[in-house]
Amino acid sequence: MMNISWFKHEIRLQLKNGLYGIYILVNLIYLFLLGYVPEEFKNLAVSIIIFTDPTLLGMVFIGAFILLEKVSGVIGGIAVSPLGAADYIKGKVFSMLIISLITSLVLAGAVKGTNFNIQGFIFVIVLSSILFTLAGIIIAVYTKTINQYLIVITILGAITGIPLLDYFRWIEFPILRIIPTYQVFVLIERTIAGRSIMGWHMVLLIGWLIVFGLAAISSVDQKLFRG
Repeated sequence: MMNISWFKHEIRLQLKNGLYGIYILVNLIYLFLLGYVPEEFKNLAVSIIIFTDPTLLGMVFIGAFILLEKVSGVIGGIAVSPLGAADYIKGKVFSMLIISLITSLVLAGAVKGTNFNIQGFIFVIVLSSILFTLAGIIIAVYTKTINQYLIVITILGAITGIPLLDYFRWIEFPILRIIPTYQVFVLIERTIAGRSIMGWHMVLLIGWLIVFGLAAISSVDQKLFRG
């Protein structure tokens, strides 16, 4: 079960810091630009936008929130409360998930057709948003400033983006396909095209999710709450 009070706190924090306003503005811009994309490229364009915005950008914002808590001393109070590492993480993960899911559905609606795999799409976005938010939490635990955090996620983003070069056949390196960014992009594009998400891509994504979840709980508990 999730601590509802902490979840509500996370939502209020996001509203207070204008996160919803930022997402609304950015998505309005995306929808405007998508109107100029030729129909034959629209599925790919939306897949790229959803991959880089509602899913990956959650990692940027969650890191900023955690570092703000560290600097302001809020973490000290949380550490001695009954909340615990798992509930702390759940509040952040599921509050970010709401934004990711809503914005992803709005963007996908721009190309929604009769074959659009809505159930599969929602499932993939849920897993992807949770995965990248967990990644952001882990990185934020081990960094001290926003600048450090941004440098780390920029470097990791560049490295984990390499598998997409294989996807677009710009390079041939099949081993890169085990990296989760590859699974996420493939599954997003498949659902928008109305295809099934069943297969080894989904198995790998769920596997990565379990690994990141365990790592996040351990990091928050040992480094953030007791460090």
